[in-house]
Amino acid sequence: MGSHNVNMDEAGREVITLSGVFGLEDASSLAQTLADALKRPAEDILLSVDGVEQGGAPFFQLLFALCRQARLDGKRVTLAHPLSTGLSRQAEQLGISKQDFDAHFTSEAI
Repeated sequence: MGSHNVNMDEAGREVITLSGVFGLEDASSLAQTLADALKRPAEDILLSVDGVEQGGAPFFQLLFALCRQARLDGKRVTLAHPLSTGLSRQAEQLGISKQDFDAHFTSEAI
């Protein structure tokens, strides 16, 4: 089961930390967490997925939906760390390339 934590960092960014295994049963809760983050006033959202062990198609769809809506709202979503090798492989199996992530998310090491 996946877990998520949301807080504000010292730079005023909304920080969403995801960890664990995200399956279909986690989609509704994750969707609500991401939607709530978009409603907050912070213009920058820092997304940490380095603790995610597994994510299926709904997981990746929700991440890209977050990024798409953030852009429409004038916000920016930044990946805190590059995708892990395992998560990158899972994305590739679903037809999602590193270029897809690079085109939608800003990368920043923290």
